[in-house]
Amino acid sequence: MSKKDFLFSIKRKPLVSSYNTYQKSLNYLNRAALNRGAVIHDLTTFTNGSQLDKYFKSPGTQNQEALTISDNLYSTNRIYASILDYLKDMYYWRYVVVPRKIKNFQTKTSRKDYEEIYRKMLEVVEGLSIETTFPTILLNIFKNGQVFLYCDGNNASKTITTILLPNQYCRATTLTQFGTQEIDFNFSFFDNLGLKEEEKEAMLGLFPKEFKERYNQYRSDTTKK
Repeated sequence: MSKKDFLFSIKRKPLVSSYNTYQKSLNYLNRAALNRGAVIHDLTTFTNGSQLDKYFKSPGTQNQEALTISDNLYSTNRIYASILDYLKDMYYWRYVVVPRKIKNFQTKTSRKDYEEIYRKMLEVVEGLSIETTFPTILLNIFKNGQVFLYCDGNNASKTITTILLPNQYCRATTLTQFGTQEIDFNFSFFDNLGLKEEEKEAMLGLFPKEFKERYNQYRSDTTKK
C-alpha cells in the first residue's frame, strides 16, 4: 500500500462508520417514540410491500402504527425522505394580494384610510409566512396522513403563529359555516409528557393563553369528559 492509499483509507474509515449508523438511528428513534407512548416497529422486519397492506386496507384503524412507520422511514430512508421533500417543495408559494371594493358598503373611506387598511392587510398576509409554513404543513400531511393546526394572531406584530398539534391527541368533528374543520384536542397531552408541575406550567406559558384556560377546565372536570 502506498502512502497515498494509506492516507485515503484513514480518511475513508470515518466516512464508512458515519454512514453505517442505521441501527443506531433506529434505536434512537425507538427510544424517542417509546417516550411518546408509541408502538415500535422494527423496519427491518418488512421485506415486501404486502406486509404493509393491512395499514392501507383498513384506513383509520391503525393510525398510530402507520404514523410510527412513516416517521421512522422519513428519518432513516433517504429515498422515502427525498420523495416527501420533493412533494412539499414543488410549489413556489408565490401569491398576489388584490384589493376589492365592497359593493353597497355605506361607510365612506378616505384614500389615506384605505391605504392604511391595505398596508395592514399586506402585513397580515406576510405574517402568515406562507413560504415556510405551508411546506411544513404539507410535509406533515404527507408523512402523517393528516395535520391539526391551531393559529394564533398577534395584533402588535401582525404575525400569525401556526402550532402543529399532535395527531394522536386530536380528532376531527364538524365543519363550521366558513368551511373549516372543527377539532377536539385532548388536554391529557400535557399530563402525559412526564413533566414536573413547574415544567408543565412553563410549557403551557409557551402556548396561547386559551390553552392554559382550557387545560385548567380539563383538570377541574371530575367527569373526565
